[in-house]
Amino acid sequence: MFQFLQAKHRDTYIHLAFKHWVSPSRVYSIAHGSHTKNQREKAVQQELLELGIIHRQSGHHHSDSAPEVSSAKSPESK
Repeated sequence: MFQFLQAKHRDTYIHLAFKHWVSPSRVYSIAHGSHTKNQREKAVQQELLELGIIHRQSGHHHSDSAPEVSSAKSPESK
């Protein structure tokens, strides 16, 4: 739970959680590679991909491969 509270994308995780009726900590878990369990979680994963927060691991062709969290630095962190 502490990692979620310190997450760079915490506000986005909370927004997606309310939008898709899942917990914010579950959105955090999905963003950090946890497998999706239902359609709501798949919608969260898809939106995280579209926002560029995560991306599919290279070398996997299976559609359920675990995503990777983007390591891009935000301009505010400089």
